[in-house]
This record gives sequence, structure tokens and C-alpha cells, in this order.
Amino acid sequence: MIKETKPKYAHYTDVEDPILWQKFKEGEEAVLDFIYSQYLIRLYNYGLKIVSDSALVEDCIQELFIELWQRRTFLGNTNCIKFYLLKALKRKILKKHPLSISTIKESYPKGYHFEVIFSYETQCIHQELVEEQKVKLKGALESLSSRQQEVVYLKFYHKLTYNQIAEVMEIEKSAVYTLLFKAIKKLRKSLKRAHLYALLGMITLLIVCLCSM
Repeated sequence: MIKETKPKYAHYTDVEDPILWQKFKEGEEAVLDFIYSQYLIRLYNYGLKIVSDSALVEDCIQELFIELWQRRTFLGNTNCIKFYLLKALKRKILKKHPLSISTIKESYPKGYHFEVIFSYETQCIHQELVEEQKVKLKGALESLSSRQQEVVYLKFYHKLTYNQIAEVMEIEKSAVYTLLFKAIKKLRKSLKRAHLYALLGMITLLIVCLCSM
């Protein structure tokens, strides 16, 4: 189990990603340590949503940073380090966990199951909902397809752009719009069916809270 480590170099916190990445490419080990500490837990949690093998995820993360450091002078530029790492980690996991290709837009390859473990213990939700409502809301989110869960997770929790999500999920940008539209539509329908009308305008906040694992 990976444990979170506190960044030792707080002065890098306010440095913009393009500048930070350039320092990394130039070989500043302190920047490597900072980036590793900053994104370790996020990468680990995302990896576990792709495959349930924690040892595999840990190995992939370690290999990813080793390879990035060894090949740093050949790396391209990026305006968003988090996006760059999420995309690279997913590719590495899928390479080590090969799966058959599927042409169905909303389905993952055979054997692949992206799953967000939604938690309703978050304080902002706990104060608003009674137990029965929390269960219904959790069920509505977990009823989304794997593809819909991932697009919701990347958009509302990691706050990636539509272009970045398309690259991470390896689909067209138009498919991202479609998946997100269908996911929100399904959530609204589920909330109405469960008579949770008061929550219809809070979907984004609730998703963020429920994904905060």
C-alpha cells in the first residue's frame, strides 16, 4: 500500500507546470522528488480504478518515474503534469495487462473494468442527506457504465479538459462530449426517479465529493 509523502520542496508549489517540467527535463532532482510526492497518491488511486492489482499499479508507477527520469532530455513539453502522468500511467498499465481491442465506443476492452468506489461519508454530503438518500445517490453513480464513470472521474475530480480526457481515454473529443452528456442525463433521471429533486442542481459538487477517495 502506497503511503502519501509530504513534499519537501514547498517553494515549488506555486511554480507553473511548464516551468516545473522544464526544470525536471534539465535534471533537477528536487523537482523529481516534488512531482513524485505531489502526484503519487493520485496516480495510485487512478491505477487501482483501472486494474485491482495493487502490486502491478505500484510497479508501473515506479517504472514510469524511472523511465521519465532516464529519458528526461527526450521528453516533450507539457502544460499539465497531472494529465501527462495519468495518460502515461494508463498506457503502461494496459501494456502490462494486455486486453483485446473493442470497437464499441462506450465499452472497454474485454476484461477491463474502470470502477470508481463512490463514498458518501464526505462531510459536505453527510450534512445534506439522510441515509436513504445517500444510498440512492451512490447507487445512481455506480449504475453508470465503466466508460461513463471514467469520463466523470477525469472531468469533475481531476478537472481535465475535454481534449486531455480524449487523449487519456484514447477516444475522439466528440465521444467525450457524448459520454459526459449521457452520464449527466442518466444521473438526472435517476435522481428524479428517486425523488431527489433538490439535488439536481448539485450534481457536480456531489460527484467531486463522492470521488474524493
